[in-house]
Amino acid sequence: MSLNVSRDPLRENYREAFVTNPARAEYLADGKVALLCIDMQYLDAAEGWGLFADPDTSGVPEEGRKYYFDRLRSVVLPGVRRLQDAFRGNDLEVIHCRICALTQDGRDRSAGHRRLHLLAAKGSKEAEFLEEVAPIGDEIIIDKTASGVFSSTNLHYVLGNLGIRSLYICGVYTNECVETTARDACDLGYFV
Repeated sequence: MSLNVSRDPLRENYREAFVTNPARAEYLADGKVALLCIDMQYLDAAEGWGLFADPDTSGVPEEGRKYYFDRLRSVVLPGVRRLQDAFRGNDLEVIHCRICALTQDGRDRSAGHRRLHLLAAKGSKEAEFLEEVAPIGDEIIIDKTASGVFSSTNLHYVLGNLGIRSLYICGVYTNECVETTARDACDLGYFV
């Protein structure tokens, strides 16, 4: 018996858009929505810095680095900027989350970040946001020391104070920090 994995019987159940679900459209219309921009910083999104400072020790082969930075420049950065412009243009919250230790030596980092040697100390180039998608004015900046934003910060409390119920989430790395944040947000009751 062969399993047909190309046709998922629940596929349509996974798709729920604001435009097709009136209940979700209400959450967007009431202005209780925010954009979370995850890890758009020199540590993990700039050639020659942080994770990519030394190609020999980055653990990412040359073709992988080339693909990553090509996609970052041609798809991710323009997409994040368009989202930021749309949210700013509608007076909606744009919140920037980054990996940034409270201490210079990073002793406050999560065990996972220590194992991966991820360190972006406050004030370091690695902790700086990429200019193209950097915070503007008094946009909120949340510093985290783990993959997910909710597990190592006060973001849930801040969103509650702002009355935020729905989140758009973008950034890098999709399969790690962005996905962890999205799943945690769903578990906490946000529409994502």
